Amino acid sequence: MLDLDDIIDMSSFAKAQEILKNMVSLIDLSGKVAIVTGASRGIGAATAEVLAQAGASLCLVARSQAEIEDLAGRLTDQYGIEVFAHATDLSDWKAADQVVRAAFGRFKRVDILVNNASSLADGTIGTFSEDTINEAFALNAFSAMNLIQIAARVMMRKGGGSIINTSSIMATHGAKGQFVYGAAKAAVIGATKSAARELGRQGIRVNCVVPGLIETSMISGLASDMLQTRIDNIALGRAGRPDEVANVVLFLASDLSSYVNGQAIAVDGSMAI
Repeated sequence: MLDLDDIIDMSSFAKAQEILKNMVSLIDLSGKVAIVTGASRGIGAATAEVLAQAGASLCLVARSQAEIEDLAGRLTDQYGIEVFAHATDLSDWKAADQVVRAAFGRFKRVDILVNNASSLADGTIGTFSEDTINEAFALNAFSAMNLIQIAARVMMRKGGGSIINTSSIMATHGAKGQFVYGAAKAAVIGATKSAARELGRQGIRVNCVVPGLIETSMISGLASDMLQTRIDNIALGRAGRPDEVANVVLFLASDLSSYVNGQAIAVDGSMAI
């Protein structure tokens, strides 16, 4: 464990990482049950990792059974916690009920819900069809809203819980070609704030992370010059890592954030201020 002198004398990024790892190791979620959607890769997989490291039992949700079964097996072996995989398409309205029922049937409780499932909807204004808009909202906004409703009922029985939604910098600052995706992710922020107001008296905190440019499959298709242009606009001079978003989710899931409610927290390296 680092002492105060180490912190004051911090002179390298490596030391900063060591401090963060020690802080994360202090979080104990043993006995808690978390549902993580969009868990097969990127921010979702990194979130599953940090929650497992903290001792939470997990219900991992994604479209691909094979991918989340592999992740579930690895987390179980590595951290000795109970994990099970539930493959479903959350753009289906009925899927949210099935997810919560599966988690509750397995663990008899739900303490943490991480709404991370999402998919881009690229296009220019004037080209989006009704089906494209409906599909984008179904996965990026409606699935989170429906899961909040159903999971909250279970959380109330156990005296509370923490719900963390994933939005996007495109919701708060916009992006060319993301007219629909940005609107759907903005809906997530609005839902977060209203749910926090309504559910707070039930002991349920609802918050939102707002990632900026993160090293995931979503940016893998960007041309190198476009990627560099976006990085040049980030104060920290680099894209973020999925674990850097996941660590904020972990904080919001834990009692360290017991008085944090209704917040949309940017994790963007000061890409937008």
